[in-house]
This record gives sequence, C-alpha cells and structure tokens, in this order.
Amino acid sequence: MSTSIVLVLTSVSNQQEAQTLADSLIKEHLAACVQYTAGTSCYRWRDEIRHDQEVMLQIKTYRDKIPAIQAFMDIHHPYELPEFVMLDGEAGAFYGKWMRGELT
Repeated sequence: MSTSIVLVLTSVSNQQEAQTLADSLIKEHLAACVQYTAGTSCYRWRDEIRHDQEVMLQIKTYRDKIPAIQAFMDIHHPYELPEFVMLDGEAGAFYGKWMRGELT
C-alpha cells in the first residue's frame, strides 16, 4: 500500500538559508523531511541568463499542507520570487506511515 505525497522544490543561495528553512518547516510540521543539495542553476532573470550556485530543497509533505507551506515561503523565503514546484508522488507503505506520524 502506498501513500500519496507531494515533493515541493525550491532553491536558496546557500546552505545556511537551506538549513534555516528546513528546520522551520520540520518544527512547524509542514514537512516530514527536507533534503537539500548544492548545485548550479541556469535561468533567465530580468533579461539576463544567469548561472548561480544554489541549494535545492526537496520538501516532502502532503497536499493539504501546500497552502501553509506557500504562506510560509511568502514570509520566510529570502528570494524576491522563490521557486515553488510541486510534484505528486507515492511513498512506500513504511515511509508513508512514518510521514503520517511526522505531519499530524
């Protein structure tokens, strides 16, 4: 048996910002787990192609938490226009059970 989950993706400019957001999302029971890894992003911003070092956050949560996470990001995310991409997925039975315990 699987559990429907949502993976929210966002990025910040450094590890400290990622850790601060991750800790707060976990403390507020908005996410069961947040993974963050460094990489390079290529994008267009204000008519300029940019290549920036960023830290990608993968926020594991449930669909009913999305409005609260969006409101949280509107207040706490350091970017003027934060990335906010949602991917629907399925968690295995044991991981899904653990997530339920973390998000209630």
